[in-house]
Amino acid sequence: MTTLLQDLRYGIRMLAKNPGFTAVAVLTLALGIGTNTAIFSLVNAVLLRPLPYPDSDRLVHAQWLFDHGDVPSVTAMEFAFWKDHSRAFENAAAVDLFPSGFNLVAGQEPEHVKALGVSRDFFRTLSVQPILGRAFTADEDRPNGPKAVILSYGLWQRRFASDPSIIGRAITLDGESYAVTGVLPKGFQFVLPWITVQDVDVWAPLRLVPDPHNDGHNFAMIASSWRGRNPIWRACWRKFARTFRGTSRQASVAFPWCRI
Repeated sequence: MTTLLQDLRYGIRMLAKNPGFTAVAVLTLALGIGTNTAIFSLVNAVLLRPLPYPDSDRLVHAQWLFDHGDVPSVTAMEFAFWKDHSRAFENAAAVDLFPSGFNLVAGQEPEHVKALGVSRDFFRTLSVQPILGRAFTADEDRPNGPKAVILSYGLWQRRFASDPSIIGRAITLDGESYAVTGVLPKGFQFVLPWITVQDVDVWAPLRLVPDPHNDGHNFAMIASSWRGRNPIWRACWRKFARTFRGTSRQASVAFPWCRI
């Protein structure tokens, strides 16, 4: 122990005599530790830790692969094409890449709440069921369909006192009436490899309208493979080649969140 203390004192004196060398050494160690921590966090989140959904090993994410890089999003037309023509998926859903918001009027004080648009099969694809009510119907997900929303557990508790009779009732968002069709489980979040959409209060139907010019890579596409079929060879190694706007592009289906 005495020898160790002597070595420590000697090392501290030498570092104090060479502040430039000490600063470089400390900075190098900090960068090395930070880089390794960041890499492990990414690997743990994407490859090691399972996604927080039942049957998460069946989930896939579709994205475009270009020669100059990847595009982790799809257009409304591309999503509709893959959903209708792929036999590798049991369910598929589109999600807005970026949350929006509503002004909620309930009780004495209004509140700005975070909202995210999802297609009708979003919760079915993730194998998540509302604890109250139901998910969206095809009619609610069509353009100009009935206005409906699903509440997060936190918003249901905070603004509606966990009242189970909220299902079927109308709430006011941005001055318009929306029917509450469901309440999600406590702690539910939507997780993608590059982003976690946190603290979403209200989930709304996406109501996609395919653009004939195939513009607008504004949506993420997720899907679930058929039960009993190995998604690695059914999805991860399957590529769809189609032509949009006269440009041949190759679409990759990633499992789970991997790139081909």
